Amino acid sequence: MGAQGKNCTHCGAPMDGSKEVRGVVAAVAPPPPKKRRWWLVALVIGVIVLIIFGTWYRFIRTKSAQVAVTGHRWVREVAIEQYGESQESQWHDQVPNDAEGRMCSKKERSTQKVKTGEEECKTERKDKKDGTFEQIKKCTPVYRNEPVMEDWCTYTVRRWKQIDSAKTSGTGMSPTWSTANLPPADTRASFGAKRQGKKTETLTLEFGTESCDVSDATWRKYSDGQKVKVEVRASSDKIVCSSL
Repeated sequence: MGAQGKNCTHCGAPMDGSKEVRGVVAAVAPPPPKKRRWWLVALVIGVIVLIIFGTWYRFIRTKSAQVAVTGHRWVREVAIEQYGESQESQWHDQVPNDAEGRMCSKKERSTQKVKTGEEECKTERKDKKDGTFEQIKKCTPVYRNEPVMEDWCTYTVRRWKQIDSAKTSGTGMSPTWSTANLPPADTRASFGAKRQGKKTETLTLEFGTESCDVSDATWRKYSDGQKVKVEVRASSDKIVCSSL
């Protein structure tokens, strides 16, 4: 050590016998906050947008086109009903008032969550915003599924019930209903009696290899051979029937 030295080169103590002055330890800086991965969020959003756009482009996107009506087709059906007893089953609060011979038994209708008295706990770290964390214990109650039992009832009712139908079909714009061997529509209710029930029809416009089931007004709006402006799927050229 040189003559001008005032402190020991090994321990740093003063050479003139004065008290040692302790050095000040620099404060440790808190760790920098974690950077949020915005790029990951942006990537997920981008993928979702691409999926939505691809679905629209492939399956929803339409374009205008002109097609020709090549034919009119129709199907008409008359239900045939018979009056008699039938056995049905329902929950006790859905049984009709005129039900007879009701027999009920307990059956699981639904489930409900019931607390068991136990808890599931876990420890989480909470950022104190000063570079430190604290441990927080969070607990949630434990539930079990418990069956809800109610009465399931079997009973007998007297009703009109469809047993058959009379169907007609054809092409052209003059559909007809079947009239052969049909019972009257106003038959009185008595055991074994039959009557005409609900009438239904399906009207179809044909466009070459494609067709659309439409309302009566739309079906009669167009004639065979008429050119019609419609929307078609851009990816498959399938006619969007709702655009008629």
